[in-house]
Amino acid sequence: MSRRRSLASIGVLVVLAAGALELGGYAVGRATNRLTAVRIRENRVATQPVPQYSSTLKIITYNICRGRGGDANPWPVKDQPAMEKRLQDIADLLASEAADIVVLNEVDFDSLCSGRINQAQYITRRAGYLFCIEQRNVDAATLLAFRERFGNAVLSRYPLKQLRFVPFPGYERWETILGGKSNAVLCDVTLSEKLSIRLLATHLESRSEAVRVESARIIERERLASPLPFLVVGDLNSTPKGFPYADEANGQNALSLLLDGGGYTTLPLRDPTPADCTIVVGNPIKIVDWVLVPPTWRITSRRVLPLSASDHCAVVVEVSPADGANPHRDGRDPAP
Repeated sequence: MSRRRSLASIGVLVVLAAGALELGGYAVGRATNRLTAVRIRENRVATQPVPQYSSTLKIITYNICRGRGGDANPWPVKDQPAMEKRLQDIADLLASEAADIVVLNEVDFDSLCSGRINQAQYITRRAGYLFCIEQRNVDAATLLAFRERFGNAVLSRYPLKQLRFVPFPGYERWETILGGKSNAVLCDVTLSEKLSIRLLATHLESRSEAVRVESARIIERERLASPLPFLVVGDLNSTPKGFPYADEANGQNALSLLLDGGGYTTLPLRDPTPADCTIVVGNPIKIVDWVLVPPTWRITSRRVLPLSASDHCAVVVEVSPADGANPHRDGRDPAP
């Protein structure tokens, strides 16, 4: 009997020690997550050189919904081969479009629910991009049993420099502490010796226009401080006043705040049609995925691609930048 009790006591101690180790690893990870929130990776197996910049730029924004397709439940992925096939389709689309810069939202970075695949790395390598930024919005992991990491990714054929994490307000404080929240990454893209641009890639909070408005104010401050032409790309979860399904918080709207500042142009600016809408695939009713560029730039085309890999459509925009322009100086200070 005493031997059984001793073994049981040892078993309990082992379980408690393992639990303490797991919780300790989780706590350390959450405490230091700002240090690992943004990282850049270079695709060293890519064979093509950095392209010669001409006079146009093709940009894609796509919320890939973690490669789940129409499955709204991420825990766990129900069909791993089907998810991997969707990732292949996304990468093949990017390769066929030959976009210069791609912003992907809701990308898994080594999460258990998607089979521990770093989706950003997978797509970068298969599509042949040279540079990739990973920016984690959610980063919650223990040492062994649990891992949930996802956020935004920037893929580029041109060098990416001056990376900076841009924090936004959270929706719930407890949620922010335990897992994370929507944020952004800022980077400079070197197109040529004469032209660099500053890109803010983000996925704004989906549940609150008030939080999105506060995030938009931060974006505007970044634009006004930028010495370079400033772009905002991603799933902004907001559509301007006057558009279908536009939200307001105390009479304010995140997209309208950005556009009314005079620092951007985009398409469409008014009278959107169902063909312009980006969600939901199969029944598009609203535009939430945006490419905002300086007002002196010319948007030559915008296409919306309804793909089965996500509930969002991919948006493909081609622009002609104005070399040497500082269009941010035309804007006004964001509303207080």
